[in-house]
Amino acid sequence: MRAVTVLLALTCVVAAGHPTPPQPIASGPKFRGLVVKIARSRTEADRDLNELAKEAAARVGSGQPWRVRSVQTSDGTFRLAPSVAEYGGEEPITPAEGWQRAYALRADSRFESVEPAFAVDGARGETTELEECVAAARAPESGAAAAPSPGATQDPEWSLSADHGANVLEAWKRFQGVQPGHDVWVAHPDTGYRQHPEIWGMRDSPIQPQLGWDFVDDDNDPTDAFESGMLRWPRHGTKTSSVIVSPRGRQLPGGTIGGISGVAPGAKLIPLRVANGVVLYDQTNLASAIRAAATAPGTLVKHKVDVISISLGGPPSRALQDAVELAERNGVIVIAAAGNNVKTVVWPARYPNVIALAASNFDNRVWSGSSKGSMVAIGAPGESVWIANPKMEGDTAVNCLSMSSGTSYATATAAGIAALWVSLHRTEPRFQALAKAGRLTSAFRGILGSTKRPGTNWDTKEYGPGIIDAAAVLAAPLPAPTESAAARTPCDADLEALESLFDGVTNRRARVAALFGITRDAVCQRVSRLGDEVAFHYATNEGVAAGLDRMSRRAAPTAADLTAARYALRAVGSEDLGNALPR
Repeated sequence: MRAVTVLLALTCVVAAGHPTPPQPIASGPKFRGLVVKIARSRTEADRDLNELAKEAAARVGSGQPWRVRSVQTSDGTFRLAPSVAEYGGEEPITPAEGWQRAYALRADSRFESVEPAFAVDGARGETTELEECVAAARAPESGAAAAPSPGATQDPEWSLSADHGANVLEAWKRFQGVQPGHDVWVAHPDTGYRQHPEIWGMRDSPIQPQLGWDFVDDDNDPTDAFESGMLRWPRHGTKTSSVIVSPRGRQLPGGTIGGISGVAPGAKLIPLRVANGVVLYDQTNLASAIRAAATAPGTLVKHKVDVISISLGGPPSRALQDAVELAERNGVIVIAAAGNNVKTVVWPARYPNVIALAASNFDNRVWSGSSKGSMVAIGAPGESVWIANPKMEGDTAVNCLSMSSGTSYATATAAGIAALWVSLHRTEPRFQALAKAGRLTSAFRGILGSTKRPGTNWDTKEYGPGIIDAAAVLAAPLPAPTESAAARTPCDADLEALESLFDGVTNRRARVAALFGITRDAVCQRVSRLGDEVAFHYATNEGVAAGLDRMSRRAAPTAADLTAARYALRAVGSEDLGNALPR
């Protein structure tokens, strides 16, 4: 997964207190509208949602034409978008202006949340080093753009092995007479799926598309549209799903190379098409998919799931934050990719309710492209992992086997192990008590940490305590249920994304106070509503990232550190954010 790419090429050099102005390039985030959720408790009971949405469109448009899109009566959300002429003309709405319009609408207490949505054109995403495949009747069946480990090339099941991978083959011995992962449901929000023989066509297919949904086209067919182009990776959903549920051995006819063996071949996977790529600057579809999968039936997803595997990422979103919190409360384990080729863990993996995965390789080392940070829970095989890889040759779909690299595959491996864990324990009273208390995620995270195996030259502060060990995970006793975590205040929720940027700092709120030049006690009242905007600019702007990273060191920030961070934020931020920062 390419995760969040810094798309604005910026420099912020502090010399004698005078930073060089950041210079954005044309391929930065483009504002596409607002996502609004009504506060039902503060809305007149007889007010129609569509009527309220039209009122909001007229208000936020300030005399310019806006339209209402995607009204979801089930959760009270709708989208507002400026007309095509407005955002496609000579003076489109900038990200800063988009945030400012969100703040204006947030002043209406009838709306629980309002956040801007963005899109990106012309930026590169997931690495394609090992993404090329050849047809099944030819050899070799691995990518040739980079040199994978010889051991990984020779053994399609290396990522399941004890010495190099996640020790899944040993874990399977606990399942006698049933398929590993049986009776477990995994939701898979991604680019959709294709009917590749490794995941489709068996008598009892592990892929259950009739239970899923296409949140992109808003229909009941989550098939991958194979839309290509920048920031679009068709096939990605098929690739990652094969790591989770492909039956053991080769399902693809012909050829001599062994097939793809999924970690939990007995599990059922519900594909949810939420995007055409893996870099999400609009997290709305992903948030909707998580909410539905964690609460079904009665939603667009026809079956409630046990595990959600997310090999996608982007900037923070309050809707996404609320969705993963709901999943945790409902006893659903959410696994997400830490990110690829960017230095920081991305969202939703960065949220504490989610288990973030770094990637390891055949030599038990960290994959060089893996994101890092204290939020990483564990590492798992992610470099040169064997996958099912469909592609198009003209108008013909060709099914291939291939190798690929990324935290996407580490995430899929961990999601499969979570499915094994749920399958083994779900009938036990202690497991059920953990689920009822919303403590399954924390229990699973604790077991991952206590049962890990060490990696080679593994930095445990940046990439988690080690590499996941499925057999040890299944052998570990379940912890006793604890009381549910105390409910967070609205201020805590608003500041979560911003405070997470100060990784490694003990008193993160004090750093927020220092950034805005106020006391710690004044943070909630004066700047908490600006937290997601600051985190958004951090994720999409090198100048902001550099400035805030300087403030993340253990030592207290210097005057030069504060100047750099504030200047970078003022250069790209909303009017409200700029006014809140001291000069």
